Amino acid sequence: MRAEPAIDRPTEVTLSEHASTTLLAGCGIPVARAALARDVEEAVRVADGLGYPVVVKLCGATIVHKTERSLVRVGLADAAAVRRAATALLALARPADGDVGLLVAEHVAGRRELIAGLVRDPQFGPCVMLGLGGIFAEALGAVVFAAAPLTSTEAGAMLADLRARLPLLGPFRGEPAVCTGAVGAVLVALGRLGDERADVRSVDVNPLIVRDGKPVAADALVVLEPGTTSPPPTARAPEPAETILERFRPLFHPRGVIVAGASSHPGKFGFVAFHNLLRFGFRGALYPVNRDGAPILGHETLRDVSEVPRGNADLVFVCTPSAVNAALLRACAEVGVRAAFVASGGYREAGEEGAARER
Repeated sequence: MRAEPAIDRPTEVTLSEHASTTLLAGCGIPVARAALARDVEEAVRVADGLGYPVVVKLCGATIVHKTERSLVRVGLADAAAVRRAATALLALARPADGDVGLLVAEHVAGRRELIAGLVRDPQFGPCVMLGLGGIFAEALGAVVFAAAPLTSTEAGAMLADLRARLPLLGPFRGEPAVCTGAVGAVLVALGRLGDERADVRSVDVNPLIVRDGKPVAADALVVLEPGTTSPPPTARAPEPAETILERFRPLFHPRGVIVAGASSHPGKFGFVAFHNLLRFGFRGALYPVNRDGAPILGHETLRDVSEVPRGNADLVFVCTPSAVNAALLRACAEVGVRAAFVASGGYREAGEEGAARER
């Protein structure tokens, strides 16, 4: 295989936890009281001022996964405990961490944790996320999204959607119900940040701890776009709704659909997809493609995507083996297809080779 020449690409800019929470606090998002100390004794003075218990973390712009490196000490009850923790954390600093400090913060206690954030989708633009945090995050997978900017009504709808799945948002073990207005204000603020700051690529507020029913950001990570040297506010001109609707029309309202890998076997997705399009009365043109060219459900099939009249189909259901899909999608593009639903297995779940195909 011929080696590709090296290309210098700008890298994204990750703000330290202290810089991230400071940015969020400026947007009106409640964050844990904290201050950055440069040495052990300054950390003790900060802790004395905050009041015990406190949390101490090693903080730097290149330190992202603090928990995995054991760079967090919680529940420190007095100055001696802070002194020991700060000394140990500084000893764990690596040369690659660059300039580091000690972030001393109040210990935020609460039995429920949420995750909130912002992602910049290439199609939808900035989107706000809200989900269940803590030990249940991966197990329950309860997450909702909405495009930014948000109104308070739209933020409330996100809460209602999450609440319908999670009774934990109501009164819980002697704690009051989660204040929907307070959480909604966090979501609105995140949406405003994403809408007004084109340089903000993503925001991860995790955990957003519920204390006395109200959310407090105990940790946060903000990532800026590549090449950003400073975070000046810039406005993003919103796309007209008609432009966005037209972009997604081929996916939701296609004129014609290709079923690539159509099958006569009822247990295969290539059969189910074609059957359902017929059964539920799809009114556009249907093009089942099967390399054998055998009839399926009484309909003639094509042997190759290139046989589809150009411009007659703008959505493809991909039910073929992953190894052929890249070439298949290129062939679909040649006949005017603009959207695809890929149902194939054999990607990231199948190992490194599958992950390469997925990319």
